[in-house]
Amino acid sequence: VLLSTASIHFSSVEEKSDAKTSEMLKKANKLLKDASKEVREISHNMMPGVLSKFGLREAIEDLFEDIEDAGELTVDLQITCKDERLPENMEIMIYRVIQEMLNNTIKHAKASQINLSIVRNNDEICINYKDDGIGFYEDQLPHGKNIGLSGIRSRIEYLGGKVELIS
Repeated sequence: VLLSTASIHFSSVEEKSDAKTSEMLKKANKLLKDASKEVREISHNMMPGVLSKFGLREAIEDLFEDIEDAGELTVDLQITCKDERLPENMEIMIYRVIQEMLNNTIKHAKASQINLSIVRNNDEICINYKDDGIGFYEDQLPHGKNIGLSGIRSRIEYLGGKVELIS
Protein backbone atom coordinates (compact mmCIF):
# COMPACT_ATOMS: atom_id res chain seq x y z
CA VAL A 1 0.00 0.00 0.00
CA LEU A 2 2.84 2.39 0.86
CA LEU A 3 4.60 1.68 -2.41
CA SER A 4 1.40 2.20 -4.39
CA THR A 5 0.73 5.49 -2.60
CA ALA A 6 4.28 6.68 -3.31
CA SER A 7 3.78 5.75 -6.96
CA ILE A 8 0.61 7.87 -7.14
CA HIS A 9 2.49 10.83 -5.67
CA PHE A 10 5.31 10.39 -8.18
CA SER A 11 2.79 10.33 -11.05
CA SER A 12 1.17 13.52 -9.76
CA VAL A 13 4.50 15.36 -9.51
CA GLU A 14 5.60 13.94 -12.88
CA GLU A 15 2.70 15.66 -14.67
CA LYS A 16 3.72 19.08 -13.29
CA SER A 17 7.47 18.78 -13.93
CA ASP A 18 9.81 19.83 -16.71
CA ALA A 19 10.97 17.20 -19.21
CA LYS A 20 14.22 16.27 -17.43
CA THR A 21 12.59 15.96 -13.99
CA SER A 22 9.61 14.15 -15.51
CA GLU A 23 11.94 11.53 -17.03
CA MET A 24 13.66 10.94 -13.68
CA LEU A 25 10.29 10.61 -11.96
CA LYS A 26 9.13 8.08 -14.59
CA LYS A 27 12.19 5.93 -13.83
CA ALA A 28 11.61 6.25 -10.07
CA ASN A 29 7.93 5.38 -10.53
CA LYS A 30 8.84 2.29 -12.56
CA LEU A 31 11.22 1.19 -9.81
CA LEU A 32 8.44 1.62 -7.25
CA LYS A 33 6.05 -0.46 -9.34
CA ASP A 34 8.71 -3.17 -9.79
CA ALA A 35 9.40 -3.16 -6.04
CA SER A 36 5.68 -3.44 -5.33
CA LYS A 37 5.40 -6.42 -7.66
CA GLU A 38 8.36 -8.15 -6.00
CA VAL A 39 6.98 -7.54 -2.50
CA ARG A 40 3.68 -9.08 -3.61
CA GLU A 41 5.47 -12.13 -5.04
CA ILE A 42 7.57 -12.57 -1.89
CA SER A 43 4.45 -12.29 0.24
CA HIS A 44 2.68 -14.98 -1.75
CA ASN A 45 5.76 -17.24 -1.62
CA MET A 46 5.94 -16.91 2.16
CA MET A 47 2.49 -18.41 2.53
CA PRO A 48 2.92 -22.19 2.18
CA GLY A 49 0.33 -23.68 -0.13
CA VAL A 50 -0.51 -26.46 2.29
CA LEU A 51 -1.33 -23.85 4.98
CA SER A 52 -3.74 -21.94 2.76
CA LYS A 53 -5.36 -25.09 1.34
CA PHE A 54 -5.50 -27.47 4.28
CA GLY A 55 -4.84 -25.48 7.43
CA LEU A 56 -2.40 -25.19 10.28
CA ARG A 57 -2.31 -28.82 11.38
CA GLU A 58 -1.38 -30.13 7.94
CA ALA A 59 1.14 -27.34 7.34
CA ILE A 60 2.95 -28.08 10.61
CA GLU A 61 2.89 -31.82 9.95
CA ASP A 62 4.32 -31.17 6.48
CA LEU A 63 7.03 -28.85 7.85
CA PHE A 64 8.20 -31.38 10.44
CA GLU A 65 7.94 -34.30 8.03
CA ASP A 66 10.43 -32.51 5.79
CA ILE A 67 12.76 -31.98 8.77
CA GLU A 68 12.53 -35.60 9.87
CA ASP A 69 13.11 -36.81 6.29
CA ALA A 70 16.42 -34.92 6.27
CA GLY A 71 17.55 -37.33 9.00
CA GLU A 72 19.22 -34.85 11.35
CA LEU A 73 16.41 -34.53 13.87
CA THR A 74 13.82 -36.83 15.37
CA VAL A 75 10.44 -35.24 15.89
CA ASP A 76 7.69 -36.10 18.35
CA LEU A 77 4.66 -34.17 17.14
CA GLN A 78 1.36 -34.17 19.03
CA ILE A 79 -1.46 -31.99 17.69
CA THR A 80 -4.78 -32.09 19.50
CA CYS A 81 -7.12 -29.71 17.72
CA LYS A 82 -10.56 -29.63 16.26
CA ASP A 83 -10.59 -29.79 12.49
CA GLU A 84 -12.17 -26.36 12.13
CA ARG A 85 -9.88 -23.68 10.75
CA LEU A 86 -8.60 -20.69 12.68
CA PRO A 87 -8.71 -17.23 11.13
CA GLU A 88 -6.12 -17.07 8.33
CA ASN A 89 -4.02 -14.37 10.00
CA MET A 90 -3.84 -16.42 13.21
CA GLU A 91 -2.84 -19.57 11.35
CA ILE A 92 -0.07 -17.69 9.53
CA MET A 93 1.28 -16.16 12.76
CA ILE A 94 1.27 -19.47 14.62
CA TYR A 95 2.93 -21.18 11.68
CA ARG A 96 5.64 -18.46 11.57
CA VAL A 97 6.26 -18.79 15.33
CA ILE A 98 6.72 -22.56 15.03
CA GLN A 99 8.86 -22.11 11.94
CA GLU A 100 11.11 -19.64 13.83
CA MET A 101 11.47 -21.99 16.80
CA LEU A 102 12.40 -24.79 14.41
CA ASN A 103 14.91 -22.59 12.60
CA ASN A 104 16.50 -21.64 15.93
CA THR A 105 16.84 -25.32 16.82
CA ILE A 106 18.42 -26.16 13.48
CA LYS A 107 20.82 -23.20 13.46
CA HIS A 108 21.89 -22.95 17.08
CA ALA A 109 20.78 -25.76 19.38
CA LYS A 110 22.83 -28.75 18.17
CA ALA A 111 19.77 -30.81 19.01
CA SER A 112 18.81 -34.31 17.94
CA GLN A 113 15.21 -34.36 19.22
CA ILE A 114 12.26 -31.96 19.02
CA ASN A 115 9.01 -32.37 20.92
CA LEU A 116 6.10 -30.22 19.81
CA SER A 117 2.62 -30.40 21.22
CA ILE A 118 -0.24 -28.18 20.19
CA VAL A 119 -3.47 -28.40 22.14
CA ARG A 120 -6.55 -26.38 21.30
CA ASN A 121 -9.33 -26.04 23.84
CA ASN A 122 -12.11 -23.73 22.71
CA ASP A 123 -10.46 -20.32 22.22
CA GLU A 124 -7.10 -21.25 23.75
CA ILE A 125 -4.12 -22.76 21.98
CA CYS A 126 -1.17 -24.07 23.98
CA ILE A 127 2.05 -24.66 22.05
CA ASN A 128 4.81 -26.52 23.89
CA TYR A 129 8.07 -26.67 21.93
CA LYS A 130 11.10 -28.41 23.35
CA ASP A 131 14.41 -29.57 21.94
CA ASP A 132 17.34 -31.38 23.57
CA GLY A 133 19.85 -28.79 22.42
CA ILE A 134 22.61 -26.95 24.27
CA GLY A 135 20.36 -24.14 25.53
CA PHE A 136 21.22 -20.47 25.91
CA TYR A 137 20.94 -17.49 28.20
CA GLU A 138 18.68 -14.94 26.59
CA ASP A 139 20.41 -12.01 28.31
CA GLN A 140 23.77 -13.16 26.94
CA LEU A 141 22.76 -13.29 23.29
CA PRO A 142 24.87 -10.96 21.13
CA HIS A 143 23.13 -7.73 20.14
CA GLY A 144 20.86 -8.41 17.16
CA LYS A 145 20.84 -12.18 17.73
CA ASN A 146 17.48 -12.23 19.51
CA ILE A 147 15.48 -10.91 16.58
CA GLY A 148 13.85 -14.30 16.14
CA LEU A 149 12.80 -14.41 19.79
CA SER A 150 11.49 -10.86 19.53
CA GLY A 151 9.44 -11.87 16.49
CA ILE A 152 8.03 -14.85 18.34
CA ARG A 153 7.06 -12.69 21.32
CA SER A 154 5.51 -9.94 19.23
CA ARG A 155 3.42 -12.37 17.20
CA ILE A 156 2.18 -14.20 20.29
CA GLU A 157 1.42 -10.93 22.11
CA TYR A 158 -0.44 -9.66 19.04
CA LEU A 159 -2.62 -12.78 19.26
CA GLY A 160 -3.28 -12.04 22.94
CA GLY A 161 -1.04 -14.84 24.19
CA LYS A 162 2.02 -15.12 26.36
CA VAL A 163 5.43 -16.71 25.96
CA GLU A 164 7.24 -18.66 28.65
CA LEU A 165 10.87 -19.35 27.77
CA ILE A 166 12.83 -21.92 29.72
CA SER A 167 16.39 -22.65 28.67
